[in-house]
Amino acid sequence: MTEGQGCDDRVLHLLTREAERMERKDDEECGRCGQASRTDRWDVLLLISRVLERAGRAEEAVEVMRTETASGRRHPRNFPEHYAQLLARQGFIEELRALAEVEHRGASGVYAKALEGTGRVLDAEALLREAIEVQDDPNDRAAPMHLLVRRARIDEAVEAGRPTYDYYDCWNFL
Repeated sequence: MTEGQGCDDRVLHLLTREAERMERKDDEECGRCGQASRTDRWDVLLLISRVLERAGRAEEAVEVMRTETASGRRHPRNFPEHYAQLLARQGFIEELRALAEVEHRGASGVYAKALEGTGRVLDAEALLREAIEVQDDPNDRAAPMHLLVRRARIDEAVEAGRPTYDYYDCWNFL
């Protein structure tokens, strides 16, 4: 909503204040009940990162995500994917590779797509197939299926996804 409105500095100021407020609130709650809730805070950090990125301050945007990842806090399952997408958009391929090695879910698919984008299709395919071998979560089959479809290897895409077609959460892959 604020993109292109010339108010990125103001938006960053407000978001930063909100993240700080949430940090204090979480610390107080943590002291009272022994557990902190950071779901809302991570949303604010994503917004800060997006505004920094669109303002041409990519290194700062990545640093926000890098710092939050290193904090050891719990994050929603899709946090690594958001971080990976930022790294891919900004061309931080080596950092993306390192993230994908640690955070298989979400980050591996983004890294594989970045590899594909640089012409390293076989490396991308091998990475995705390796992720399936390691944990064989039905959701991990989406990325190789999409890669194979983009390469017009439809029969192989169907075979890659076949084990998921009866899984309750993956019926739409077929």
